[in-house]
Amino acid sequence: TLGEVFNQRWEEHISKKQVLLL
Repeated sequence: TLGEVFNQRWEEHISKKQVLLL
C-alpha cells in the first residue's frame, strides 16, 4: 500500500539522518 511505501521511505530517511548525526 501507499502507506507501507511511505513508511519504508521514512525509515530510510531517519536512518540516513541518524548516520549523519553520528
